[in-house]
Amino acid sequence: MLDGTSNTDTALGTPAVILSVDAIQEFKEQTATYSAEYGFSANQINIVSKSGTNDLHGAVFWFLRNDALDANNYFSNSAGVKRPKLRQNQPGFVVGGPLVIPKLYDGRNKTFWLLNYEGARIRRGFQDFLIIPTPDQLAGRFTSEILDPTTGTPFPGNQVPQARYSRLAKLATAKYFPAPNANLPQGNYIRQRALPIDTNQYTFRGDQQLGKYGTIFGRYTNADYTSIAIGNTTEQGDIFFVQKSKNWQISHSVPISPRLVNQFRIGFVTALANQHGATAPQSDIDPLQLTGVFTTLNAQQRTYPAVGFGAVGTGMSGGGSAGNDYQASKQPMWDIGNGTTWVRGRHTINFGMNVRKWSLQRDLANDFLGQFTFSGFFTGNKTRDHAVADMLLGYFSGASSFQPAGFSVGDRSGNPRQFNFLYVAPYVQDDWKVNQRLTLNLGVRWDYRNIPFESNDRMGWRDLSNPKGGLLVADKTLVEKGIVGDQSYYKFAGRRNPRDASKKVFAPRIGFAFRPFADDKTVIRGGYGVFFDSAEGREIDGAADIYPYVSRGNYIQTLGQTTALLTTDQMFPNFAGLGAATPEANSFLAVNISPEPRNPYVQQWSFSVQRALTGNTSIDLNYIGNKGTNLLMRRNIAQSLLPRNPAICAATPSVGDCPVLARRPFPNFAVYIDSDWSGNSSYNSFNSKLEHRTNSAIFTVVYTWAKSIDTKSAAAGIGNDVAGWQGFLNNNDVRRDRGRSEFNVDHRFVSSFVYQIPVGRGMKFLGNANKAVEAVLGGWQTNGIVTLQMGFPMTISAADVGGLNDTFGTNRADIVGDIHAGGSNRTIDKWFATEAFRQPAAGFLGNSGRGILTLPGINNLDSGFFKNFNLLERVNIQFRFESFNLANHTQWGGPVRNIADPRFGRVLSTRAARINQLGLKFIW
Repeated sequence: MLDGTSNTDTALGTPAVILSVDAIQEFKEQTATYSAEYGFSANQINIVSKSGTNDLHGAVFWFLRNDALDANNYFSNSAGVKRPKLRQNQPGFVVGGPLVIPKLYDGRNKTFWLLNYEGARIRRGFQDFLIIPTPDQLAGRFTSEILDPTTGTPFPGNQVPQARYSRLAKLATAKYFPAPNANLPQGNYIRQRALPIDTNQYTFRGDQQLGKYGTIFGRYTNADYTSIAIGNTTEQGDIFFVQKSKNWQISHSVPISPRLVNQFRIGFVTALANQHGATAPQSDIDPLQLTGVFTTLNAQQRTYPAVGFGAVGTGMSGGGSAGNDYQASKQPMWDIGNGTTWVRGRHTINFGMNVRKWSLQRDLANDFLGQFTFSGFFTGNKTRDHAVADMLLGYFSGASSFQPAGFSVGDRSGNPRQFNFLYVAPYVQDDWKVNQRLTLNLGVRWDYRNIPFESNDRMGWRDLSNPKGGLLVADKTLVEKGIVGDQSYYKFAGRRNPRDASKKVFAPRIGFAFRPFADDKTVIRGGYGVFFDSAEGREIDGAADIYPYVSRGNYIQTLGQTTALLTTDQMFPNFAGLGAATPEANSFLAVNISPEPRNPYVQQWSFSVQRALTGNTSIDLNYIGNKGTNLLMRRNIAQSLLPRNPAICAATPSVGDCPVLARRPFPNFAVYIDSDWSGNSSYNSFNSKLEHRTNSAIFTVVYTWAKSIDTKSAAAGIGNDVAGWQGFLNNNDVRRDRGRSEFNVDHRFVSSFVYQIPVGRGMKFLGNANKAVEAVLGGWQTNGIVTLQMGFPMTISAADVGGLNDTFGTNRADIVGDIHAGGSNRTIDKWFATEAFRQPAAGFLGNSGRGILTLPGINNLDSGFFKNFNLLERVNIQFRFESFNLANHTQWGGPVRNIADPRFGRVLSTRAARINQLGLKFIW
């Protein structure tokens, strides 16, 4: 939320970044799907606002994209499908000047104003290829042998009688799945949609000169963002994002003396980020006769129960609502800072403090009517037919829902909470010019962050002293109500959070710049610093999602379980009454605040040499390295241990320690995804840059080699992380997941140019052109960016057959051959050596590692042409034509990486084909 007007502490933190309109929009689109998950708004982007001037200046702009100007992608062409729809309009303006009120006030040289607006109206086509259940499958007619789970014998004719359909199956078969519309290797259904994105952002700013008392400015920004994202097969699974942010800032700078300047700033931001699904009619919900669920649901909370297919059904699209379809988040924050610059001889000393106080107001209770996964475990466990048959009969492998409990808020559905945060960071830095050749930067920052607490003490964390698994709770009311007593499952913590925050958070920084030669054409720079970080707010939300505020249920069924199988007709158990806490009321705990919180930090070091080769040409050689420590991860500490003899379990899953429940390390926990601060990372890179400048051109070539290694690249996983949100493949052996970071790029080459074509008035050619010639041939500029980049790492996944590994259906494949065989002969039908992998047997984890292969890379050229028209001395019009992927080079998406999918190894998608954009700016 800072305006970037002061850089007094830049060397002690992250430098400000000024984004273009297009870059800001791209960032918002990329972050929209994560905003509700992590509790921030995509519109919370720091935009550097400029002060007004003594004259009225401004610009009006408009950018246009339309699919009529674009190319079709490879797979749409192959399938005879029209290119995806694209309608994108980005209007905006900025205007500023002195505040002048005729006959009342003349603010020239002292009072200035600025007004800015940026908007976007986008309808972006989306297309992909799905596999959905066929009409025969939905009618219960199968080609595979289908076992009756109640008898273990095949259904006559492999047909499931409709009289045996569960109530949920009747809804799903009637409304969840459209008729197949294709017969392609990629799938039997082509999904095409035009998804809207709408943004509005406006900013007001005022500046006032106060003479000897310095200057003051104020700014107010309001931003709204709405969009729709694809969820399940049809519009029933859409996710609607609504984000709003408002922020203001006041800053005062004053020269106390010629060598002493002070700047004070205060600001406030409130960011709302909500999401919800499509509303389900009550007439569709009532026949399900679900028990133990919230019944007072508003339109945004009343979404369809979800149906998904796992294990051998991987690759088949589900139906109903999307997961986590309802979430609400609001984050108000105060930001106060003061910085002072003191010049004393050869020393420039910056010192000050930044204080931030904010709350995270959240309600993540969702999926009120259930999310159900069917994996084919119980009707044959071999093909997609079995996954659909399990659904028809209602035999789920996983079911989950947020359910009402004794302290649920009145008749309101959900579980609102408010976590409180505090950040205090004093700093001091000395830029010491030792002599004409050497400058040192010496500084330290004290980065204090509190351990958050919940306003009403509705919070719990893991009791490390309980060998069976239990919780410490902060709410004394639970003691008074008898929910916490002598039982071993809950204990009263006697405090509001797990522990006091560490005060050993000193972050030193040291840097130097040295000119070794008398010609001053060479500069050597280096530095080392420690940078502390905060936790993602999302990583403590589950600390409040516990009984009796809400009951978060997760019900798992596997092969070999000793208890009777349930169907969806028997869901869910009731926890609405008050009583002593039980493990059943908290069968899914995620993600909880760590009982042993730590301060994550990164040590970063760098060394670079810059040399001027000629007056216009320079070369830079840089090395950058860092090491991350105490990084935040998730770990399902309740995951079952591996069976002692998995070969026996594959044949007889109900004997010995084969049943999942018999191997649980904490019998009181079914699922407990805990925050874990044991993550670490390392990064090393070499970067070279060659730049040449002339009066009319800039040409740059950059090459980067880098290697990033970690145990996990984000707490909830990113990219193609197999374990993803739940932690690691084997949470009892996290070391086996150490490998290339999901964002690792080994090699990247970027070359860019900006060229002012030397034709027209004042230029090399036609320098004395008349107005007509100038209007046609003068004022042209072109630019371009060539990007060649290796792909991100790729992990080969598999199924958890029978659910015996307790990994939420995920696994990694076994390696049985040369995984790099035929690498130079790859095709889109076989991108890697698929024969080198196999599906692990039931009870076995795959032996392949994380990130062992590489996704397709990037080979791209973006270019643009600009024409400037000088209408008057200070009035210009700029026309822009920009082409993204100018050569329309096919940029392949990732291949299917799950060996359980019959499309294994196939590339089914591409990144965007050529997109052309028109722009117009009116500048005065």
